[in-house]
Amino acid sequence: MIAGRGRVPSGSGLILALVVPVIPTCVTILNRLPANTHLGLAATWQFLDIALLIAFVRRSEAGDWVSLGVRRFAFADVIAVIGACLFWLTADGLITRVCVHRLPFTTVIQAIRPERSALTGLPGFAPYPNLASTAFLLTGAIMEELGSRAYLIERMRSRGIWFAGAASLGASVLMHIPAWGLDAFWRAPNLALLIILYIFRPSLIACSITHFIIDILIEYPGAVPPQVLLWRFRLEGLRPGFAGHAH
Repeated sequence: MIAGRGRVPSGSGLILALVVPVIPTCVTILNRLPANTHLGLAATWQFLDIALLIAFVRRSEAGDWVSLGVRRFAFADVIAVIGACLFWLTADGLITRVCVHRLPFTTVIQAIRPERSALTGLPGFAPYPNLASTAFLLTGAIMEELGSRAYLIERMRSRGIWFAGAASLGASVLMHIPAWGLDAFWRAPNLALLIILYIFRPSLIACSITHFIIDILIEYPGAVPPQVLLWRFRLEGLRPGFAGHAH
């Protein structure tokens, strides 16, 4: 057996994987800081949590890198990342078409170009990624894929891979409630996509890249190539002139 794989997750490991990541969201005083300062502090916290969880697994649980989902990045992983992102773009566009195609034009614009962050609710986000927001999204993607995906699923495989996936989904939804509220349940399909990706391609690197790209597409639609936006808007059932108004 691979060291650490199939073993019941320890209490300390679960705290590092599922509880510590949520703490900054619960510290409301951080919301009074400028967005970039808040994001920089959150990114630092996430980086430290990643380092602590890896150190804990390697030393205290005697787990190897595979038990953390760290495998050699292969060409199949590249295909999986591209396929998952395209699937998300298509599915999200079609779902949005069902939900918003009857809404007024200005309402749709506001929904896709919000004044606040779509992921954190923080005001003052720039229309394009900067150093603080990129660091926040990247460390957040790795932290979540490492904790609620790789750590949890690898240790619950012995109970069945789909049981492990369901446990991961439940943990992921609960982790997002402090930031998203009950909207976390509506975003469960996004989380399920990442879990299914890990089940079929158990690679922390591939899943983290996919997670990061999807977060960029959600948070910064202005940074997406116009051709991709136009394709998504058409999937959403919006008139062709929409893309021109969006820029």
